[in-house]
Amino acid sequence: MKKILAIAVATAISAPAMADMTISGSTTFGWIGDSLNGEGFGTDGSSISVSGSEALENGLTFSGAFGFENGAKGQEVAGTGSNMAVAGDFGTVKIVNGTYDPYTESFGTDNFAGEFGVESDPLTVISYTAPAMGPVTLVVDTSEGGVDAGAGAGAYDVQVTALVKAGAFSGRVAYKNYDSADNRVRVGGSYDLGVAKVGASFQMQDNAYDYTSYGVSVPMGATTIGLSASKKEDTTATPAADMSGTSLNVSHALSSNVTAAVQYDKYDTATGENTRTKALVTLAF
Repeated sequence: MKKILAIAVATAISAPAMADMTISGSTTFGWIGDSLNGEGFGTDGSSISVSGSEALENGLTFSGAFGFENGAKGQEVAGTGSNMAVAGDFGTVKIVNGTYDPYTESFGTDNFAGEFGVESDPLTVISYTAPAMGPVTLVVDTSEGGVDAGAGAGAYDVQVTALVKAGAFSGRVAYKNYDSADNRVRVGGSYDLGVAKVGASFQMQDNAYDYTSYGVSVPMGATTIGLSASKKEDTTATPAADMSGTSLNVSHALSSNVTAAVQYDKYDTATGENTRTKALVTLAF
C-alpha cells in the first residue's frame, strides 16, 4: 500500500491545501475448480479504496474512506461502503455505511462461499472506541435495521466488544443484543508462538447457529502454510442442519506486493458436500 499526496488533483482545482490521501487496492486472478459449480479461469476479486485524514490544531483528527470492488467474473463493480471518524483524547467516534464489526476472525475458512460466517450484511453503524486501558480496548457500536437479525427499519442492535492485546496473545469478547430479542456471544483469541500462530473462535447465538472455528498458520520464509476448520451447529431445526468444513492454504510472497497461493477447501452446503481448489495470484497496490 502506497501513500499518495494528491499533488496533481490539488493543482487542478487550485486548492490551497488538501488532506493526506491514500489509495490502495488489490486484484486477484487465477483458476478455480468447484465440484458443484464447475471450473475455469477468471478473477477472484478486485478492490480499490480511498482514504484521507486531516489533523486539526485543537488535537482532533478527522478521517474517512470509501471503496469499490468486483467480486468475481461476471459481477459488476459495486461500492463497499464508506465511513467517517473523529478521534481525540476521548477516543474515536465512527459512522459506517457498509459492513462493520470490531470482532475479527484470526482464522477464517474463506467463508466457504457464504455457508459459514456472520455479520456480512451492510448496515449503518455508529461506534465508539474508548482509549486503551492497559491491554484492553472497549468498543461500543449500534446498528440500524440489522438484516442478519431479521429486524426492520427503525430497529437497533447494540454490541459491546473487548479487545485484548498482551504480548503474543490477542483476544476478543463480544456481546450483541438484537432489537428482535436475540442475543449473541463471541469469544476468540490467538497466540503467536513464533514458529506458528494458533487461534480459535466460538459463537453462541439465541434462535440461530453456533459457530466454532480454529486454525494454525506456519511461516517458513516467504511461504506460509495455513490449516483451518469451522463448524456450524443448527440450534433451530430438527433434525439439525449442521455443517462443517476444512481449508488448507499455501501462499508464497513473490515480492512485497505480489503473492501466489493454492488453496483446497472441503465443506458442507445446503445441497451436499463441496470441494474447491484455487490457484491464484494477487497484486496489491
